[in-house]
Amino acid sequence: MTVKAWNKIWILPLILFAIAAVFAVLYFDEQSEGKSLVDSEGLWKDLINRKKPTLLLLGDLFVYQEKDSTQNSLLTIQNSAIHSLEELRVFEFRNNQASIQRKPSAVAQLDFNSALWVKQLTRIFVSTDSDYSLQTVSQFDPKQLQNHDIMVIGKQKNLGIFKSYWTPSKIKYDARKDVFFYQNKEHKDPIFYQPKGNIESFHTDYGYLAKVPGPNNNNIYIFTGLRNTGTSQTLNNFTDPRLLPLMEQHLASRFGTIPEFYEVLFEVNGISQQELNSEIIHVFAIEK
Repeated sequence: MTVKAWNKIWILPLILFAIAAVFAVLYFDEQSEGKSLVDSEGLWKDLINRKKPTLLLLGDLFVYQEKDSTQNSLLTIQNSAIHSLEELRVFEFRNNQASIQRKPSAVAQLDFNSALWVKQLTRIFVSTDSDYSLQTVSQFDPKQLQNHDIMVIGKQKNLGIFKSYWTPSKIKYDARKDVFFYQNKEHKDPIFYQPKGNIESFHTDYGYLAKVPGPNNNNIYIFTGLRNTGTSQTLNNFTDPRLLPLMEQHLASRFGTIPEFYEVLFEVNGISQQELNSEIIHVFAIEK
């Protein structure tokens, strides 16, 4: 368990994130020369020819404030073992101290990789003359689910209600163990997929990509991983002009055509949080 504490709330990560997004728009708008970077009939088809506005949600870190009346101190804390209000309440119950009060922070804290993810997506949206709105998962109101196509990006444990949104999924997530698993009908026990190796050196992570049906004839896209390595590579496979056609070819070859809805599990290798390559472990078409 890792605990990080600040004596005041830092908004610099949000500022850097906003600047990076704006610079991405300005730069790629001038460089793309009106040429789309993706195939309008491929995996981006419904995002380009959209019927509803697109809402991009970034999985933010769960941060809370801790006020100690005996020390007269106020700390803002990000605890790697706490990712939701429910988990904070359990932590409080187990660590009850009359002098300490805890409550969720009103300011979102984003991972640095969020700026890179937004830059990648902005590049594609600008090239297709499209746009999107931006929020964090913690700011998301479930009422918005009816009126938008949703894109959710972040580590699996930071996705809020989208951690296990599509319950019929064949690739499931165990929040307690922070692992993906797959229950094969031919095997009694599920197959678990969890990160291996030191994240500061060579390591293996797992990423998950899905397009699932929303409740109002809309689409929900999920890009995630158990660590940032898996999350970033999953998004790369959807945005990189070299990797995207390979995934489109794989889906078309497997199912005869690209399914309207699908889910993919990747094994990703990386060094020091930098993704190197990925391999598709499982891919399934999803029926609406």
